[in-house]
Amino acid sequence: MTETARSRDTDPLLSRDSAELHRVHHPHDELRHSLDTTSDEEQHLQPTSPTDPYPHTPKIDYWNGLALIIGLQIGSGIFSSPGTITSHVNSLGASLVVWLISGLLAWTGAATYAELGTSLPESGGPKAYFARVYGPLPSFLFLFTVIGCLKPGTIAIIAVVFASYATRMLGVESHEGSVLERCIAVGIIWCVIGINMLGAKEGMRVGRYLAVLKVGAVCSVAVLGASTLLGGHAVPDFKRPLFEGSSTDLGDYALAFYSSLWAYEGWDNVNYITADLHNPTRLLPLILHSAQPLVITLYLLATLSYSTALSFPLLTSSHAIAVDFADAVVGRWGGVVFGGIVAASCVGALNATVFTASRLCTVAGGDGSIPRIFGWVHPERGTPIPGLLLQGSIGMLLVLLIPTFSRLTAFYGICGLAWYFTVGVAACVLRFTEPGLVRPYKASWATLLGFVGVGGFMLVRGVIAEPGMTVAVGGFFVLGVVVFFLKGQPKMVTAP
Repeated sequence: MTETARSRDTDPLLSRDSAELHRVHHPHDELRHSLDTTSDEEQHLQPTSPTDPYPHTPKIDYWNGLALIIGLQIGSGIFSSPGTITSHVNSLGASLVVWLISGLLAWTGAATYAELGTSLPESGGPKAYFARVYGPLPSFLFLFTVIGCLKPGTIAIIAVVFASYATRMLGVESHEGSVLERCIAVGIIWCVIGINMLGAKEGMRVGRYLAVLKVGAVCSVAVLGASTLLGGHAVPDFKRPLFEGSSTDLGDYALAFYSSLWAYEGWDNVNYITADLHNPTRLLPLILHSAQPLVITLYLLATLSYSTALSFPLLTSSHAIAVDFADAVVGRWGGVVFGGIVAASCVGALNATVFTASRLCTVAGGDGSIPRIFGWVHPERGTPIPGLLLQGSIGMLLVLLIPTFSRLTAFYGICGLAWYFTVGVAACVLRFTEPGLVRPYKASWATLLGFVGVGGFMLVRGVIAEPGMTVAVGGFFVLGVVVFFLKGQPKMVTAP
């Protein structure tokens, strides 16, 4: 295949191929598909550009957009993070404060990303923003980190959560990070990789059926918790003062913050629905400012619900908190049902992450940002087998080296928050360097500065609290710099 001509100043990953990837193969397309009200026949009849092989994406209204943004965020985190958060801060009241601050950070972050996404609609997301504000090296480092750290880190965390719930659901005695749980986590990673190797349709079909289970599960937790409280069956520990025994170490709060931020993961994908909205200038802020309070409220209610039925020692030590909660409220059968729902939602989230991560490898390999072998796609099945193998291998390595949920979220949090902070700074810089830039949606200065300030503070405290993870993340960044200069910048082809 001949290489498409590009402008001298165009970043290769921001090419049309990348645009098609992000529009067609987004990790949450299966959820978006389930919200689409357009029939298959209507989609087929919609006009397309002669140069665009993909049909136009149907428009999303307010209610569908609201459901999509909520669905992007509610996942395995609320079924795995509460115990870790409470164990770090040592009180229910402090854990609720952490959930609230994390939700507000996600809210300001989503608004910041929305401003950048609507004013800089080039494909590539943060990579495009970094290329425009900071230059090619930070832009490459972001791509290198996403492929080599953030996406595999997400795969590893979800697999570890799945393993914890699988063992509890089956009644097998096992501790977090045990050999058994590692084996289960590695096994589910390669099962999902294998499904995606069979073809894109098989991978998408699995995710589509599992996408809505997680939302129903967290709502069920809130309802059961309310019934427990109103029925007068709350455990004695629930009546203790909210902030009794709270930690005074800011490092503990930073680590708790990383676990809660993981639970809100998905807010940074808000840009992917912008082009699909009927009127993004009006609907985007409306959806954002409706979805985030709802998600924050659900998480606060779920955390309170867990504490009504679980003693404080169990609450702080549980790694399958939904199973323990259902066991206490409904009985053993309830624990099995909840465990199955959470495990199934983990499979769906893992499938979506693997699906997108492998295709990002394909684009990056195709333009030379990483070795071109990762740009190869199976000619018959259309599956990016080298990309799938790469993401599965790195995810497996992380499970084996960092097998616990709290350590994995610390690694992921330091790495991810460093880039979130940099994106926030980029948005502020563009306000001064390009004041005339058309901004269909413009976040307030309070929103931008809040995102940068809180994110930067939590990043610094996390670095101090987790020096080992910081060294690992720093070493990864250094490796990215070395790779950048060794390989040189991807070859550009001058437009005629």
